Amino acid sequence: SRERLSLCLLHVVPRRRRWGREVDDSEGRQLLARAEARSIHAGVATTVVLEHGDVRSMIVDTADKQQCDAIVLGARASAGWKRMMIGDISNAVIVTTPLPVLVVKGTANLLG
Repeated sequence: SRERLSLCLLHVVPRRRRWGREVDDSEGRQLLARAEARSIHAGVATTVVLEHGDVRSMIVDTADKQQCDAIVLGARASAGWKRMMIGDISNAVIVTTPLPVLVVKGTANLLG
């Protein structure tokens, strides 16, 4: 039998106040909407989740709640020696979850 792929798209807005105001999550909503449209167009069952809070814990908690088999993290492209380092959030997720974690660089073009 053929396995069916399903995808949980997560965007986490850090729960930080700036100048006494909540952080605007409209950019995250737009990113999720574009990614969801692409997934649906490709015929992939998709769940969209927008969370606020600690990024690392929200990634791990959402993967647990959604019963994910793996986590794929988008990483921002860096220059110079930073290219050799895994980001703080990626590293924290890797050491916190028992799930396999794939870190993909340059994901802006995938979603846009």
